[in-house]
Amino acid sequence: MICTVNKLNKSYKNNKVLNNISFNIEHPQILALVGPNGSGKSTLMNCMMNLISFDSGEIKILDMDNRNPSIFKSVSYLKDNRILYPYLSGYDHLKYICDIQKLDYKNIAKVAEKVGIDNFYKKRVDTYSLGMKQRVLLAMSIINNPKLILMDEPLNGLDTDSIFSFRDLIKELHAKGTTILISSHTLSELDYITNDILFLKDGSIIYEDIEKYKQTEYKILVNDKSQLKKLDNFLSSNYSLENYNNNLSTNELIIKLNAGEINKIIKFIYENNIEIERIISKTYGAEDRYKQIFNIN
Repeated sequence: MICTVNKLNKSYKNNKVLNNISFNIEHPQILALVGPNGSGKSTLMNCMMNLISFDSGEIKILDMDNRNPSIFKSVSYLKDNRILYPYLSGYDHLKYICDIQKLDYKNIAKVAEKVGIDNFYKKRVDTYSLGMKQRVLLAMSIINNPKLILMDEPLNGLDTDSIFSFRDLIKELHAKGTTILISSHTLSELDYITNDILFLKDGSIIYEDIEKYKQTEYKILVNDKSQLKKLDNFLSSNYSLENYNNNLSTNELIIKLNAGEINKIIKFIYENNIEIERIISKTYGAEDRYKQIFNIN
């Protein structure tokens, strides 16, 4: 276990932000932390990194108390760009980390190229766009080759190409054994990088494996009534009422399926010469589960 949070409580005056929270982070794992603004995501990460105190509970990272400074040899925290000094360059920030961590300066050029900052990282931070700052922060978070990275809204300000590159980098880090806890409002991106999500609601944690919610809803329209009934009989006998319903009056059959399962239905349609007017699909994932948990219509 790379991280254990046990019965964590944190309040600001009379506002209880974290309420008896417990969870584990296994190694290696990509785990998302999701919740509305003000739900306590940053507070939780700051507690984990011992940047703020908590009222009660226990946090262990790499089998050590989180207040042990030696954890930062193997842990990093990607915070927002307010930690950057505007009059210094990205290179200055990376050099400082190398000095603190006793790393070879050769690592700077390598990580700069990896995250795509090599053409500007020697310029002052106050000349950077928001996306450029985010990429410098990302470089700072991986230069020490950590076992655990906490990332607080790392996608802020990134353009589409940078998001694609970020996604590939996260998968590469995970494949090499890095564990990542990532806070993000970009729920559609989470579907690409992880199934494991911690939803933070009313100060409590709801752990979900989103894989069971990753389904595609297919709306199949068949004009011929006899063919419609034949397909309806096949679907109703092979799928539960939870995943299948029909509206024969409008010639619609609606089925929710996991990836790849539609092929079985297509095969039946083909073998029985059923003429389909059209098939409309909609994919469900982290965003839909979020709406369910937080009662958003």
